Amino acid sequence: MNKIQIAMQKKVNGALGEIEYQIDCFMDNGYKTKFDMVKYLTSLEYKRKLVELMRNEWDGLIDELESTEEDFLEAYSHMTKAEKNRFIKFLRGLGQGCDDYIALNQAEWDSITASKRLRNKAKKKHAKRVAEITQGSGYAKRKRKRA
Repeated sequence: MNKIQIAMQKKVNGALGEIEYQIDCFMDNGYKTKFDMVKYLTSLEYKRKLVELMRNEWDGLIDELESTEEDFLEAYSHMTKAEKNRFIKFLRGLGQGCDDYIALNQAEWDSITASKRLRNKAKKKHAKRVAEITQGSGYAKRKRKRA
């Protein structure tokens, strides 16, 4: 992993710490909560890539809860069937909250990307023209494209 990936993972882990706390509160409060993943991610103002990194964090836990293996059945035997179902629903809701946050902000992210591309294209044209002038060709006539 390069430095950027490590920094992104650290940022995601910081957010996941709060979500783990919310999961603990959910279990302590009788498997009920008012936690809203979209509001939480909106307060963090995370970009798509960071949200995608955290999106699948709960899939392993969901698989464990739904598993019929003896070890997992024993590990979660302290939960009633209703509690287990509520917990699975909560975990799936966290993933759905990530998806909803991405859908909610996609148009804004696309417009920012488009404006950056346009700006970079203008910079390249300007740099090319400056290079022509400094090479000694002076202010030669440029070929104009007709529309």
